[in-house]
Order: sequence, then C-alpha cells, then structure tokens
Amino acid sequence: MNNDATIVCWHCKKRVNLIFRRVFTPDKRHWEATCPWCGTFNYIYRPSWDQQPIFRKYRREYLAEVTGYSLEYLCRVARGANPLGQTFMDRCCHKLKEPQRKLFDPE
Repeated sequence: MNNDATIVCWHCKKRVNLIFRRVFTPDKRHWEATCPWCGTFNYIYRPSWDQQPIFRKYRREYLAEVTGYSLEYLCRVARGANPLGQTFMDRCCHKLKEPQRKLFDPE
C-alpha cells in the first residue's frame, strides 16, 4: 500500500508529493508528513488509500441509492469498522454490473 499523496503545503503553498505516516491523536486518526521545502507538518484525515477500492470509484451516496444499503452502513464499511462480507460484495457486483476483482481488489 502506498502512503504517498500530492498535496499543497498549508504553509509554503507549494505542491509537493509527500509520504505520510499514521499518527494517533486523542480525538482522531491522522496521517502526517513533513514538507521538504519548509519543514512544516501537514496532516490529512481519511486519505483515499485508507478506504476500500469501491469507495474510490463510486461515491457513498450513489452506492446507497443503487444497492439499497444505508449511508451509515456504507461509511462503516469504507472505514473498515464493518468487515466486507460476501453478501455485500455480491450485491454491489450485481447492481453495478461489474466483476468483483474490479470493485474490491486493490490496484
């Protein structure tokens, strides 16, 4: 899994590619990286690599409409709080008419 992302540093406003590492704060999980230009810590929350591949391709609202799952359930699955079940994968593949490997296997 790659933990790199291209972002704009909040301090120096330069576009940089950073390698993030997970840090835990008392209230949330964040990912942290240091800007090579100014040395400022940059934080992101809920990066795209922290989610299941299907949620990078389709928005949760659209999946809720198409599959019939609640938005709350889809959010828990996306974050990994609820494990991916075979029933969930089968329903998504059937409703979206795409193969399982395309929706759920990481690239």
